[in-house]
Amino acid sequence: KSIILVVVAFPVAGLVALVASAWIYEIWNTYSYSYRLTIEVETLDGVKSGSSVIFTSMRGQASWLGPNSGARRAIKGEAVFVDLGQGKHVIALLAHGASGNDDPDFTRVETVFGLGPMGGRRDWRSRTGRQFPLPAELIPTLVTFADLNDPKTARVVAPDQFEAVFGPGVRFKRAWLEMTTDPVTRGIEQKLPWWNSPGRPAADAARAWGICCGSYGPESLFTRK
Repeated sequence: KSIILVVVAFPVAGLVALVASAWIYEIWNTYSYSYRLTIEVETLDGVKSGSSVIFTSMRGQASWLGPNSGARRAIKGEAVFVDLGQGKHVIALLAHGASGNDDPDFTRVETVFGLGPMGGRRDWRSRTGRQFPLPAELIPTLVTFADLNDPKTARVVAPDQFEAVFGPGVRFKRAWLEMTTDPVTRGIEQKLPWWNSPGRPAADAARAWGICCGSYGPESLFTRK
């Protein structure tokens, strides 16, 4: 009987050790942070800006867990709305690329800080209160609406097209981030009169500037819960 107990106990102990190591790995490779993304635009009436606090998390899972292994990332927040005055505006989407086809850059903070895949991720709090400019490749897709009440009037506007689209003296100035402990920004829906209209007006907007929906759905281009 003792031999049978040993044989049975050994795989159980091995399984417990495996689960414990996976748990420790996940705890060590799980982190989250919030940052404020700010967009600034020069106008004839001075610099106009808008910002949004975005929350990002990453949970690592051990490679020996099979198909469920690897990093799982999540993002919460909303697009940045900048009121340029005189009925003009620009919105920095939760998307990247020339037309917003690419998902949000989950590694934006790591790239700006020059961090490696794992090193330094937990020291972001020491950077709170400091502004870090975004390089051109990390600036989100920017869109505007000829008529803010009509999602079908949406179009993409590149940073070097501001004067051509918005008029003389209107220029994209910069985008920057800062680490923060502030809560995630909410309320973009209140700035888009068409948001609660019948159908999927966000899809109409996305199609108007040249894409169908985005890989996570058109609403996620503006807000993620």
